[in-house]
Parts: sequence; structure tokens; C-alpha cells
Amino acid sequence: MDRVLDTACVWTNAAYIIAGAAVAPVNAAGGIALMLLGVLSGLWHVSGSHPALIGDRYGMYLVAIVLMTHVGMLPEAAYWAAPLAALPLALWVNSYTGVPPLIALSVGYRWDVLQIGALTLLVASICNLIALPHEPRHSRLYEVLHGLWHLLTAAAFVIMFHQTA
Repeated sequence: MDRVLDTACVWTNAAYIIAGAAVAPVNAAGGIALMLLGVLSGLWHVSGSHPALIGDRYGMYLVAIVLMTHVGMLPEAAYWAAPLAALPLALWVNSYTGVPPLIALSVGYRWDVLQIGALTLLVASICNLIALPHEPRHSRLYEVLHGLWHLLTAAAFVIMFHQTA
């Protein structure tokens, strides 16, 4: 299937933009990061180009760093450093290797209130793990499961930012 026709994986990125709007009242940086992730991930799913992949990774790392700052793991100054810190990670560290540990640290740090968000992320991760072997073929199964990943992770981020506001 042509990447441009990878429709479920393109339009489900709108969930990150909607999530960003829902998060912005409690954390402006988190709202902006989620909206940016929605745009950059959508571009990756449309084009499949290497620069777009770096953009998608950048958005994921940015959200993870902002979440770490929001829950209190990093000092407030990290909000300003996050855009710069996310860039080398996006360039050199695969997002499947680097993003989950950063989010897991946030969840572990605030486990007292983040269980629902963590469970939502777990279900999203299972969907994505099932989808990944089908990615090269861009099968309908990949499209649906990876689209669910977008929807569920967006919901999880809304839950986590609001539970720790």
C-alpha cells in the first residue's frame, strides 16, 4: 500500500492535536508538544521520508521530556531545554528504544496517580507491538492497530497530564 494511502495512520494523528488542546489549559508546553507530535507524525505517515521520520521521533521525545518535567522529575527549566534536548535523541536514538523508558520513568515517579494512564499506555503498546511486524506491507491490520496506538496514547497523555496537574 502506498504511504499516502496509509489513511488510518494519518488521520488518527489528529488525536494528538485534540489531546494537545485538552492538555494546554493545565500545561501549555504539553499541549504544544502534543499538537506538534500530531503534525509531525502525520507527515511521517504521509511521506515516509527520513526527515519526516526524524520529525516524528522529535515529537515523541519532546512529549516525553515535557511529561517528565510536568510530573516533577526534571526542573522547570527543562521546559525551555526540551526542544533542544529532543533533537539529538530524535537524530540518533530509535524512538521505540528511547521513548518508552522516559515515559516509564514519569509513570514510576508518579505511580500514585498515574495507574489509569499507564494502563491505557499498556493497551496502546500491545496494539503497536502486534502492528509492527505488518508495517513493511502496510496491511489493513497495521493501519488499524497503529491507528489505535495513536488514539490510545493521545488519551493516555491527556489522562496523565490532568492527573498530575
